[in-house]
Amino acid sequence: MHTARRTLILFVWRGASTALACPKCYGSSGNNTLETYYLSTAMLTLLPFVIGAALVLTAVSLKKRFAAHAATEPLAETPQSRSSA
Repeated sequence: MHTARRTLILFVWRGASTALACPKCYGSSGNNTLETYYLSTAMLTLLPFVIGAALVLTAVSLKKRFAAHAATEPLAETPQSRSSA
């Protein structure tokens, strides 16, 4: 019973601090808090596009690097090509 009471008190206390941080509660939020909330929302909205662009740029860079390497290095001679000559 004593543990349940402590858990309830902790839950209510943590819930109250979460409510103070809620962006919908404009009464408890100053301008700095709201600006930070909007900035973090915009950043998280754009994050998937930034990750996708980074993956595409990496793939294009690797493709160019492999193509340049393949163009400068001669083809390896295989046993089949030697026997046909």
